[in-house]
Amino acid sequence: MQTIARWAFAPLAMVSFLLVACTPGKSGGAGLPPSPLRFDLVMTDNRFEHPTTASVGRQVFRVTNAGATEHSLVLISLSDDVPPIAEQLRSEERRGVPTFAKLPARPPGSEDTFAVELATGRYAFVCFVTDPDGISHALKGMASEFRVA
Repeated sequence: MQTIARWAFAPLAMVSFLLVACTPGKSGGAGLPPSPLRFDLVMTDNRFEHPTTASVGRQVFRVTNAGATEHSLVLISLSDDVPPIAEQLRSEERRGVPTFAKLPARPPGSEDTFAVELATGRYAFVCFVTDPDGISHALKGMASEFRVA
């Protein structure tokens, strides 16, 4: 009988612990972190549609392929001394840049989500899918920048 009584109180003790541990200001807990910001990005044929600015911190990118063909996405960081991304892609002297996230080629109508922590600076999206004519979407205009402040 004592064993049954002990197990009957275990769920109640666990719920009480969780309420105290997750309540702001109780037992030194700070509560949950703020929700990440959302950044909506639409891939159309040979173009990215997105805001030109974003806030510092965790961003959840919601990516939709609204184009008629498949598209990929590479998120890169650009230092201030790097030329604009469109110029950089056509240059004979390209500079290495850090990659933050990649989405492989996605079919039309697909949606994906990823999250990254962004610091102040310049960033760019690039689609490296190549069409049957041998030219990448990036060289057809599917490369764009945004700033984080």
